[in-house]
Amino acid sequence: MIPIIIVLFLFTPLAAIADGEGIVVFQEGDGIDAELEQRASSAVDIALHQQGVENRVSIVQNGAVDSAAILMQSGTGNRIRVEQQSVQASLMRMSQGGEHNTLIAAATGTSIELELIQDGSDNHTQVVAVGHDISFQANQSGNGNELIADQLGSGVHASVSQFGNGNLIEVVQNADGAGITVYQTANGVRTTITQN
Repeated sequence: MIPIIIVLFLFTPLAAIADGEGIVVFQEGDGIDAELEQRASSAVDIALHQQGVENRVSIVQNGAVDSAAILMQSGTGNRIRVEQQSVQASLMRMSQGGEHNTLIAAATGTSIELELIQDGSDNHTQVVAVGHDISFQANQSGNGNELIADQLGSGVHASVSQFGNGNLIEVVQNADGAGITVYQTANGVRTTITQN
């Protein structure tokens, strides 16, 4: 793998169209927008770390095989959106620390693993996963958090944990062989699970 290591501020549009390449981005500051895209690649990774307030990350991996998107944000009012389109054997790992943050994960393909972590209050996670053998794990710690997920396809699984007061979980699984595990602690929590 040949990594591309970039330290940028304010706005970062990056793209890779190749096999065995990677993108690594470190950003610190407020109001940063980062857009990263990988197309028709194999064995490629995107790694991004942002620290600050009101930062935005948008990542698209299209047609990737054996690839990963690994993102970490810390601060307030940040947003991560990752789309893995028509991918195989891929990983999406996102972590946020702070308050009023948003994680959006959209994945289509086969053998995809999603790991989502939020530590703080008033955070929001949204997941849409379509395909075969897709699993996601989500962990939220803090008060007033929300997790909303839709899984369609076959062989899908979800594992969701929330720790804190006034949290919400809504999961819909329209799939064959679907499974889900939910763990919530504290007061005023709400959970809705629908399997079709």
